[in-house]
Amino acid sequence: MKELALAIAVLLQATSGDYVRSGAIGRPTKAAEECSDLTARRVAAQCLIGERLMILPKPKAHQEYGYQFIKPSERAGRRGIKYEEGVGKTGVVQAVVADEHSHRAVRVRMDDGSMFDIHSYGQSGFDDIAFLRDIDEARRSYLGKRLWLNTSGLGVLDEAGNTSSVSVPRFSGVTVRQIVASQNSRAPSRLIVATDDGVEGFIDLQMTSLNSHSLSLRGSTFDGKFFDQDPRSIYKWSERAWGAIRDSRAYVGMNAEQLLMSWGAPESVNRTALRSADQEQWVYGLGRYVYLERDVVTAIQD
Repeated sequence: MKELALAIAVLLQATSGDYVRSGAIGRPTKAAEECSDLTARRVAAQCLIGERLMILPKPKAHQEYGYQFIKPSERAGRRGIKYEEGVGKTGVVQAVVADEHSHRAVRVRMDDGSMFDIHSYGQSGFDDIAFLRDIDEARRSYLGKRLWLNTSGLGVLDEAGNTSSVSVPRFSGVTVRQIVASQNSRAPSRLIVATDDGVEGFIDLQMTSLNSHSLSLRGSTFDGKFFDQDPRSIYKWSERAWGAIRDSRAYVGMNAEQLLMSWGAPESVNRTALRSADQEQWVYGLGRYVYLERDVVTAIQD
């Protein structure tokens, strides 16, 4: 029967002269391969469809300017919405579109039924929003966990929404008490932590590349801010090495692992074949270079 129905349909089309089909054909789905990795590169446009997001709060000093890149869909090209029209609202991405400047924008149906177009600025991602998957992933991974700081300070927030910092020794153990949205669309997951002696503060993290070119913003990823184990219990290094790492210093004789922990990953590595051994030049930018032979620092240009 199916074969007969298909043959009739083919015959009818052939005799009707209907060579053009108007309207859509089928329904696209997210490409599994393109959308499965949300950490390695800028996410493809279709991967944003169906993602939930929220409009982030701003410090009081900036609230009067509203959200310049968030506009009601029917007012595309005009001024953005007021602060109170958007703050804290959540919604689902319905489509990815191009704005009047050919920049990427997402069309979002908010949970209250309103429709907003959220515009990117060039290729840098979307300001003033957080994809909730980023925060949910941080909660799944770190809420209630004990971590060790890979930084010497925590952020603090006053009643007006202004941020400053409090000094905390690097490698201090902390407990993640709460994870909420930050004010930073590039690092939207705010981990509120407390040290063993009661100092409370926060660190903002980027968990996915949904709102960035890639998961590579220096200092905003987990590895840039935390250890999941106390590194001093793993690496049995000398007090000199640990003192230098704690103060973010390098010295001749330090090994490559110690240098990585002290200064982080270099921007690039240049290799030269020498008679005695291969030499590596680690480039850190701002005129800082470290030279290594056999994974040991032999010279520093700072």
